[in-house]
Amino acid sequence: MRSSILILVVLIIAAVIGWSEYTKRYPAQRFYGVGASDTQPFTMKDKWEISWSCPGPIKIALVPTTQMRMPLVVTDTSSPTMASSYQATGGEYSLQITSSWPWEVSVCNVATDQNSPVVSPAAPAPGTHAP
Repeated sequence: MRSSILILVVLIIAAVIGWSEYTKRYPAQRFYGVGASDTQPFTMKDKWEISWSCPGPIKIALVPTTQMRMPLVVTDTSSPTMASSYQATGGEYSLQITSSWPWEVSVCNVATDQNSPVVSPAAPAPGTHAP
C-alpha cells in the first residue's frame, strides 16, 4: 500500500513537471514605457500570450494589422496589475499601450518545444526593447 502511494506521488510530480516543460513561454519582444505607445507590428504563431505589469492603471489594445478587424482591448484596469492574456490565433499585430505609470509588456510564444519560436519580431519602437 505504501509503495503504491509513493509510486502515485512520483507519477503526479513527473506529470506536473512534464506539463510545465510542455507549456514554456518563449519571449519574443518586451516593451517598456510611460504614457501612450503604439508598438511596431510583430508576427506571432498560433498559441501566444501577452503579459504585462504596471503599478497603476493601464490599457492595452491588440491591433490586428493584416485583417480587417477592430482592435481588441486586452486590459483596461484602474488598479496596479501583473497579468497575462492567452491569444489562440497567430498573425501580424501591434499593441496600443496607455498608462501614466511605468509599464512593461511582453509577447511570448506558448510553445510545445523550442522549435516553435516567434515567426518574426519587428524592430523595437521608441521606448521598447527586443531581447
